[in-house]
Amino acid sequence: MKCYLWVVLAGLLGGWTVGLVGPAAAQATVEPETHLRAGYYGTWGEQRDGSFADERALEGRLRVGGMWAPNARWAICSEIATRFSSAQDRFRLRGPGYTPGAGGFAAGDTGVDLFRVRYAPAEQWRVDVGRLRLGFGLPDMMGRGLQRNDGTNISVQWTDGAHVRHAFSNETAAHLAAFYAPETPTTAFRAPLDFSERSSRVGWFGALESSAAWGPLVHRGLQVSVLPSARPSANGDNGAYVAISAQGMTSTPVGPEGSLAFAAEVGWVPTRPANDVLGLPASATVEPFAAQASANLRDIGGAHTVAVQGALLSPAWLISTDFRPNSATAEVRYYWRFHENARFDVRLRVRPDRYPPADAAQRRVDYDTYVRLNIYLP
Repeated sequence: MKCYLWVVLAGLLGGWTVGLVGPAAAQATVEPETHLRAGYYGTWGEQRDGSFADERALEGRLRVGGMWAPNARWAICSEIATRFSSAQDRFRLRGPGYTPGAGGFAAGDTGVDLFRVRYAPAEQWRVDVGRLRLGFGLPDMMGRGLQRNDGTNISVQWTDGAHVRHAFSNETAAHLAAFYAPETPTTAFRAPLDFSERSSRVGWFGALESSAAWGPLVHRGLQVSVLPSARPSANGDNGAYVAISAQGMTSTPVGPEGSLAFAAEVGWVPTRPANDVLGLPASATVEPFAAQASANLRDIGGAHTVAVQGALLSPAWLISTDFRPNSATAEVRYYWRFHENARFDVRLRVRPDRYPPADAAQRRVDYDTYVRLNIYLP
């Protein structure tokens, strides 16, 4: 962590120096940004111990930040995020070394969720260093992904590390990221992944993506995550956790402004932890796959979108920020964009466990809904 902070500081000083003495210093730009997402959230359902949970609250997330670019090559972006809820007890200021648990920031937490130094030596190259927000979800209405997809819904999550992007064209790009893995599992690195070994603290992520039309496809993506020495075993001899996923989406025009899009993503774990490590009975048949798919009727009348989504995740799929391991998901969502920078969203979702854990009395079945407002202030 100290090394990461020094890298960010060096990038800041370098950016400021180039900006102040470079010939393009007079062309410096500042772009403030505010994003508010808030509404009514409700969750209820049967729990694994046989009890019934019912939680309802007004919840939300506020992000305030901006970008300063001293010239065309350097840019510094910083942002503070706050999670709030009518059920919270108090506000807490989190320092840069804080590691959020499952779900990201808890209600009442405030801290820096984005602090990025960007260097673009050429038009096709871009390097980001610092506290990043990586987004590699499907470009459908839901925007979810099986791998790196920080800060969706009202969560506050990030990736500490470095990200290099190379654009082959305006539509096709390659990505490589090296990231710091915290010692305790988070939403992005779920238990029982184990980062106690020093060699497991740096992970790798690579991706290829293209929006160039290829037959019926308007989006294609391939992603690979490698977490060295993070896959636990019963004898304590950790191995590498590797996950591979592929994405695709089609889109057909509907009316003067709308479209009908079908999107899907499938993932594969070549080597998975054993059932006892995953907390499952030996009789459970755990496949090494994960998948999501959606149908989206978008921008009808220029303002209305509705979508349905289904997902199925193996208990061994442990790196999605959007989907729980060992779960199935069915969701319907609608949004109305009533202004260029504002919209209403409504969701209904059900998420049952696929297998009951070995120590559970039954499967968990969660239902949840929200009615929320999104406001963007550029």
